[in-house]
Amino acid sequence: TGGMLGDPFALVSGVFGFVVAFFGVVFVAAYLLADMRRIKAAYLMVVPLPFRHDARDLWNAFEHSFSRYMSGLFLDLLIQGALSALVLYLIGVPYALALGAWVSLTALIPYFGAWLGAVPAVILAFTVSPLTALLTLIAFFVIQQVEGNFLLPRIQGQALHIHPVPILLAVVVGWGLFGIVGMVLAIPALAVVRVLYDFFSIRLRTRE
Repeated sequence: TGGMLGDPFALVSGVFGFVVAFFGVVFVAAYLLADMRRIKAAYLMVVPLPFRHDARDLWNAFEHSFSRYMSGLFLDLLIQGALSALVLYLIGVPYALALGAWVSLTALIPYFGAWLGAVPAVILAFTVSPLTALLTLIAFFVIQQVEGNFLLPRIQGQALHIHPVPILLAVVVGWGLFGIVGMVLAIPALAVVRVLYDFFSIRLRTRE
């Protein structure tokens, strides 16, 4: 953070790059969702006829798992944004509702999202008083701990039927291997592994 703040150009370019990449992903996902029926039909046509029923089951399993993941993600973002807005309002930070919406956006990044959301809140809190800024920093530290160690694993664990510990480990491993992108994609990748395991574990059983 000190290095980024010491080089304003790097900070601005980094934020701009993140925003462009984020909205690019959103628009690609929107196009895919709009043409989902065509994509599914093309996918089933590629699969040989004897395996088409299994291919349809696999597609439905991925679709169900993705739907539950998105539901858990939106619930997590909503709780973080509402909690942040409420705390900032009680502390006396201006534009608490807008800052809560910003936290909901940055919370797409596990762990680091809460700190990214805290930057504009702390800056605005300084315009009120140093004590308000300190209270805001403490509040975001508590929110980050609750979100990263309890809220995210619990919500996504119940949504995907996965124990919270593997979710925490997946986020840590994703960060170690691929950085922020790995953190964002860690839980969806874990959901894919879970679906594939359930799918093949039933079909690969053999009788003595």
